[in-house]
Amino acid sequence: MLTKLGSLLVMLSWGPLAAFTAVYFIQGGNIEIGCQVVDPNQIVDGKDLDRSQSSMIAETVGAANAGDIASIMKLARMYEEGTLLERNFHKSLRLYIAAAQMDHVPAQLKLADYYGRRFFTPVHDYEKAYFWAAEATANGSAEAKYVLAKYVEQGLGVEADKEKAASLMFEAAEAGFPDAMLVAAKYYKDGTFTERDEEKHLSLITKAAEAGEADSMIKLAVHHMNPHNLNADLQEAYFWARVATRFGKVRAMSIIDSRTDELSEQQKSAADLRAASWQPLQVN
Repeated sequence: MLTKLGSLLVMLSWGPLAAFTAVYFIQGGNIEIGCQVVDPNQIVDGKDLDRSQSSMIAETVGAANAGDIASIMKLARMYEEGTLLERNFHKSLRLYIAAAQMDHVPAQLKLADYYGRRFFTPVHDYEKAYFWAAEATANGSAEAKYVLAKYVEQGLGVEADKEKAASLMFEAAEAGFPDAMLVAAKYYKDGTFTERDEEKHLSLITKAAEAGEADSMIKLAVHHMNPHNLNADLQEAYFWARVATRFGKVRAMSIIDSRTDELSEQQKSAADLRAASWQPLQVN
């Protein structure tokens, strides 16, 4: 928890290289963030910075100094992506930490991702990944609860506990996170960590598909393909295969190729029209 965000010490000089040094006072310690704002004539990431861009960076720095989380996150992303400022992983990390310690959930999730990667990051640390996922979970993030469940299941940064992991996964699904719904749906289908329940299985994959989770769209199409399954509907199978194609599953239609001749042209046309205008529901 950030107990005090003191004034960031900022020194700006518009010479060949303008620079500032920032100090966050956090829990009696501090995080030093050295940042460099490039002058208008220097090329960064293949682009010339004009004075308006330099001014925008300076304004962002000023807002960050005043404790504006959006500006801190903006600077972090600029360093992470190499946009206007030269790419610098460690500077972006320090900025994300500052925002995370202000209980900013997107920053906490970013840190869980940073520390949880085994490759492509110099700061791999499962204990820190677990810590930040737990912090984001405590702040109400269903996505973080899903990540936490994965760590607990695999014993990454914490002692493995499959029952606890399943409980977290069910909670994340109940809170509406699509990836968690997909996992919980499989639990209900297989009778893992709970009794088998085909209605709950179908309800969860339907909700996940409606939220835009492409793998759930495929599973829903497969479900509706089987005439023995609960509420099976071939036209729905066709519809969800079409939608999955729109969401990057390029071979989705091959799932139902063998049965498309059972649908009338009118049924297929209606499903095509519905799929073309379909949009995922917003998940809270």
